[in-house]
Amino acid sequence: MSFGFHILLPMMLVALIGMAASIPSSAESVAAPEEQAVEAKDTATSVVAEAFELIPDRDLDILTPSMRSDMIIYMQQTDSAYHIRNIYAGQSWIERMTEDYLRVHLTDVSDIQIKELPYSKKGQKLVMTIYTVAGEADTADSTIKFYTLGPNRNDSTVLTEVPAKKFFDLPNPKDFYDIKAGDERTTGRHLSMDDIMEEMPFHTVAYTIEPGKNVLTGHLTISNYLTLETRRKIEPYLRPELQWAWDGKKWRKCATK
Repeated sequence: MSFGFHILLPMMLVALIGMAASIPSSAESVAAPEEQAVEAKDTATSVVAEAFELIPDRDLDILTPSMRSDMIIYMQQTDSAYHIRNIYAGQSWIERMTEDYLRVHLTDVSDIQIKELPYSKKGQKLVMTIYTVAGEADTADSTIKFYTLGPNRNDSTVLTEVPAKKFFDLPNPKDFYDIKAGDERTTGRHLSMDDIMEEMPFHTVAYTIEPGKNVLTGHLTISNYLTLETRRKIEPYLRPELQWAWDGKKWRKCATK
């Protein structure tokens, strides 16, 4: 299955279209695949765009490589989003693309962020992906992965997954709480960390990163599942976010207030 630039035009149709074909500037009126093919230009591909095309199907099966290629080329040529029908018949599109960052709307409840990180290993580029799914009650949970991008023995560019723990230590759920911040006037009594953990059967975290910045932010989202009474007990202790800074080798947790 493929779209856009992978549809071949009959030679007579190309001649008739000629230079009259044009690509719309709005995501709402996407050009016909034939028109896009006529107007295609050579454009340098960023590391994040190349990684997006090469992510294995097991990690991003909703969009085939040819679909991803169409989305990238259209964004490069028009600076607007190409809304494409994914393999589940939903709509996917690129929300933002910069030199070092890519964010893709996959479905109404999921997205993927791709970020190039400064990395000094010769011949290798490093990218991080953040795949986020929003479940019930708008609670989001993210999965972080890392890949190196570089040539193989045949000088073809390959994307290779690297164990995430090499670059990022998942936070302990307790890191999201400030046990000293509790207020007996709002909680009824001062809660211990054991009390909080008992109230929170599991934890979900949503991660975000901004283009041009090497700071990772994590938000605890499990509180959306809690009853109003439990939420009122827990919220006085909850840190609004945790942050990590990239030092060229690994994400290091920033000091919390």
